Amino acid sequence: IISGSDAQPNSWPWMVQINYNNGHHCGGTLVSPQWVVTAAHCVDHVKDPKNYNELAITLGEHKRSASEGTEQRFSVARIIVHPQYFEPTAINNDIALIKLNKPARLNKYVNLACLPRQGEELSDGKICYATGWGLTVGGDWKSQSDVLKQTPLPVVNRQECQTDYDDIPITTAMMCTGYGGRSSISTCNTDSGGPVVCKSKLGHWYLQGVVSFGARACAPGHYSVNAKVSKFVTWINQYI
Repeated sequence: IISGSDAQPNSWPWMVQINYNNGHHCGGTLVSPQWVVTAAHCVDHVKDPKNYNELAITLGEHKRSASEGTEQRFSVARIIVHPQYFEPTAINNDIALIKLNKPARLNKYVNLACLPRQGEELSDGKICYATGWGLTVGGDWKSQSDVLKQTPLPVVNRQECQTDYDDIPITTAMMCTGYGGRSSISTCNTDSGGPVVCKSKLGHWYLQGVVSFGARACAPGHYSVNAKVSKFVTWINQYI
């Protein structure tokens, strides 16, 4: 996350850290004790079961370089990439499910994010939060964060967002966030798959976006694009 702040340890208990061949690769969100929502582009290359062992999943993580006693580690039992991923246009339906090899133990450090209602729409400008261990300097792969970062991000309507992307249709399966030219704050590489959560009137956190893509090198002045979870709730509920 560019221009984010350090999260309070374990304040986002549904946050999932996905390692690929021993390096931080993507985020994810725990939505039931044994199921994680992430981006299709995070797992599409390892969706053959013989490659599952290249992924390692950690819950209850805060500082990646330290063992804090709150972590729970898992292997992958199943990967389900959305059947219409990349159809009919680039990066559309960028969502996938990971089944853990065993259910997580839910506690203060590891817990679930709520799923929205199918078809739910968020009001323009609503402030949501993204969290991740991704790049903190655009284009610099050594700038991945050791501690979990967070940032508030407003929801942006599709028409406004489309003005930012000439070559990629911003579809109804996408939700944009960000400040446009008003701030350098942005999600970045390896924040992918992680949550964009929004708080309800009753104070519950709902998973509304899955970090998908953004401007090249996370350049300031652009919007970030997320898979729009409310389009996929019926699909997710078939499995979890």
